Amino acid sequence: MYVAYKLAQLALQPEIWILSCLVVALALSWRMQQQRLLRWLLLVTVTMFWGLGTRPLNHLLILPLKIPILSIEEMRAQRTDAVIVLTGAMPRLICGITLLREGVATRLIIAGGAGNPFQQQLPESEAMRELALRLGAPPKAIMTETSSRTTWESAVALRRQFPHISKVALVTSAIHLPRATAVFHKQGFTVTPTSCAESKSSKDWDIADFVPSGTRLATSQEVIRELAGFAAYRILGWL
Repeated sequence: MYVAYKLAQLALQPEIWILSCLVVALALSWRMQQQRLLRWLLLVTVTMFWGLGTRPLNHLLILPLKIPILSIEEMRAQRTDAVIVLTGAMPRLICGITLLREGVATRLIIAGGAGNPFQQQLPESEAMRELALRLGAPPKAIMTETSSRTTWESAVALRRQFPHISKVALVTSAIHLPRATAVFHKQGFTVTPTSCAESKSSKDWDIADFVPSGTRLATSQEVIRELAGFAAYRILGWL
């Protein structure tokens, strides 16, 4: 099941779509009677590359995934049982440690097991815990959940492992926050969604925003994966 999940994520990469179109177009180029289909394939390929790699479509894709984020001062004013960091990116850990030091909560829980189904690895949460300790986080304040591999598994495992915890500040990437928040709500947590990443979506537009870039292509991939995750989680009843 989890292997199929990871393979499905690969299939959602825009680069795979673009490469597939180019391969088919190359094959058709050897058959002159298929010129019309060849032109359409090349048009679709160029459109995908330009649209997914530039700011206009990038901006529209991200809009449904935006949710309000409280400031550290606002979160500190609330009574929060723990800060939960979902593994997957190191900036999330830095954000969690910052919230811990700022007094948002007295406990930091790092959730996530080994993310690669094809290799034996140390659980990501344990690796991140070691780094947190090196960065000066107090050992007694840090706890881990080491078995989960998806957002849903993390929420279920944390609900089972920490039944006394109710109100949490949930740290993950900004794009992932809406789905993660909904999943944790489903498991009975009261969630304050949190992302320490600075939003660049409000900056002024310029000519570079209409030139395809690898960074925006990667962002489009992340958003497409997230929207597909939303759909799959709703079908499975996890939201």
